Amino acid sequence: MKINIVFLYIFFCLCLNVRWSFAQNLYFKRHEISEEKTQVQNVVAVEERGAAIIAAENENLFQTNRKWEFTLVDTAFVHHLQATYTLPTKLKYNQSIWADSVLCLVFDNAAQDVTLLVWNLNTGTLEAININLPMRMEIKEVAICNADLYLAGEAKARDIVMFFDMDTRLCKVLPSFYEPRLKVEKLIPSPETGQMYVLTSRESRDKNAWRVRVYNQGGFLHSDTQINQEGEYSPVNFTAMGHDSTNIRLAGYYYHRNMDFPQGFWFQSVNLTDNQRNIYKRWPFVENKNFFAYKGEAGQKRMAEKLERYKQDGDEYRLAERWILHKPCYGDSTFALLGECYYKTHSNQSIGRPTMGSSPAVNDYRMLDEYRYTRGSVTVFDKKANYLWDWTIEGNEHQSTKLEQHTFAALGQHGLSVFFLNDKKLCWQLVQNGKQVAASEKKGQKLALMYPDDELLHTGNVNLSNWYSDSFLMMGSQRIRNTKTAGVEARRDVFFLYKISVR
Repeated sequence: MKINIVFLYIFFCLCLNVRWSFAQNLYFKRHEISEEKTQVQNVVAVEERGAAIIAAENENLFQTNRKWEFTLVDTAFVHHLQATYTLPTKLKYNQSIWADSVLCLVFDNAAQDVTLLVWNLNTGTLEAININLPMRMEIKEVAICNADLYLAGEAKARDIVMFFDMDTRLCKVLPSFYEPRLKVEKLIPSPETGQMYVLTSRESRDKNAWRVRVYNQGGFLHSDTQINQEGEYSPVNFTAMGHDSTNIRLAGYYYHRNMDFPQGFWFQSVNLTDNQRNIYKRWPFVENKNFFAYKGEAGQKRMAEKLERYKQDGDEYRLAERWILHKPCYGDSTFALLGECYYKTHSNQSIGRPTMGSSPAVNDYRMLDEYRYTRGSVTVFDKKANYLWDWTIEGNEHQSTKLEQHTFAALGQHGLSVFFLNDKKLCWQLVQNGKQVAASEKKGQKLALMYPDDELLHTGNVNLSNWYSDSFLMMGSQRIRNTKTAGVEARRDVFFLYKISVR
């Protein structure tokens, strides 16, 4: 009887095209999607509901329409919902957003319109909505709150926000956005109140002037509150910590007014009704116990001595590093802020232009090559923003043409889980109260394939993302050879998904 149960379990896993594996403290589960006829365009994590897989049939030069396939799998990669829709090939996929059991896919083209494909994850219905924009824009961020859709982007070299009502099909440009030096930083929907919070900044001689604009249902301005700088410090790069009908809590970095580099964390609670602003915490990076851990024991000792000399002189040590702040992660009674340190690389390029003389004129241009990431840092606070402990992530050195996230972290019952990729291999750490208790090898860890006789021929782009709780998604494309396992193709192209977590 036991043998039959084990056989049924193995057969069930093979039918689902899923494999479970354990390696030390790492738990992972693999799922494969054949890319023989279709290609996965995106995977949207819909938290505990699972993941929405967006795929499209392979293109050819003569087709005018393209079939799109949508699959909803649960957190165990079991299929729950499937749908297909055919769209013109001229429509280019831009991005996806998920809110309140609705997945919205944004498609645009060279014309001045946008197609919104709405997939209801409760009913399985698909609906295509055409949006005729008042002006052509490059869409950078999309957010949805109930039936209100907000599109933030750039039009004629200026930031802009457009509002679209999916019920009435009304589309309009929100006033006071198409202005010089104004930058739209973040769209924050609040389904509980039906409002949309828009974080903006405006470049000035001092520093960026931050504002929180709140819009009611229908895209009507409810309040406009400025976030003032305090003395010689100015906030920058905010992320939302929480909000209700009257307050929004923000966390970000702060700059010294004479420096272009962040010096620490800035916490602020903004009252949206009476415009009262209460700065309740400012925490310098140099106060983190592990902030200089990458320098080694001797380097940390020298930094401690230098910081003490600055303190005795009544001065403040100022850092000269660039940091990007990511979304906070939450524990039962704590939260963590994750940042990555990077620097820009430039090169000089010469471009010739014709002149009336015998030889062309040559102009030298300084071009941005890429962003290079050096390390990450996680700082853990209690609910009142009091520092608890921190951790420095070394070895995650990346080069990218875009400023994006490469290190991911989550707080769970086992501690702080940290994940990043090293040459397409998974690196992970488990940290408890500022001390590492488990980790992969520095070069990373290979994850098992679907079958023991699988031979990996090629791995394409690999990405990581937070999923739910302390579970993460790792995904990418692979070409695999297998000439020994019965019933398996000798060579297959697949898109793979791993559910990973540290125990």
